[in-house]
Amino acid sequence: MIHRGDAENAEKNELCALNSGADVIMTNDQSRLPLVLVIAAALLCGGLTALCGVSHSALAVAFGGLLAVTIALPPLAVASDRWLAAIWVSVASVCAVIVVWLSLSVTWSQWWDCVLVVVSFAFALAGGAMALRVMRVPAIVSAAVVVIVSLAWLSWPVWLSRWLVGHQMLVNALVAGHPLLAINGTLIDQGIWTERPRMYGWTALNQDVSFAMPTSVLWCVILHAGVGLVCVTALGATATMKRQRSAQRSQRHREHGEKGEPSE
Repeated sequence: MIHRGDAENAEKNELCALNSGADVIMTNDQSRLPLVLVIAAALLCGGLTALCGVSHSALAVAFGGLLAVTIALPPLAVASDRWLAAIWVSVASVCAVIVVWLSLSVTWSQWWDCVLVVVSFAFALAGGAMALRVMRVPAIVSAAVVVIVSLAWLSWPVWLSRWLVGHQMLVNALVAGHPLLAINGTLIDQGIWTERPRMYGWTALNQDVSFAMPTSVLWCVILHAGVGLVCVTALGATATMKRQRSAQRSQRHREHGEKGEPSE
């Protein structure tokens, strides 16, 4: 005959077993998530960059790689709360792009300049997205903000150029740090982006606004590496402050616990 207490114990044991099994499944899913994100980043960035090859233009493929990283990297970097996952997603995104760029008919010097631009730009993207996450901004909002701001930065020669008439110093500063123009300056033998037939009616650069194509990617790399470094520094400082606050709360709880213990 089974006692009621034994039946309750058996039921509790069964529930504990089910909960532990669910925990194992969740842990396994979470451990697979970074790998899935890395694979997705590589496929998306590499695939989108390679897709631009249908234009048979090295400049279009180079621009496509930068746009692919802009669109794919931020949402995948913040899909997991682990810093290491964001780092691996960034590495996979950049590596996929530069591998596709190996097929371009450019010199090694030009290829390295393009690599430096995309690496520094990806650093700024990932740093900005993760910094927003640490400030408790939801993942989807963090990714959206970074993508929108980055696309606005990349496209300023279209929407902002007509407002820059008479502001030559500002034009020179914007041109020097612009990733697409920096890559175009490196691949100058492939033609000038703003002088393409489709772009001629969309931008005022080289029409109402004169500018010189960058002769080096140095300022572009410094700008975006600096943005990424600021974001990472803010990220580390915020994480340190959170750890200190958590330690202080734990210390207060222990002190209150010791004061509340009954004396013998």
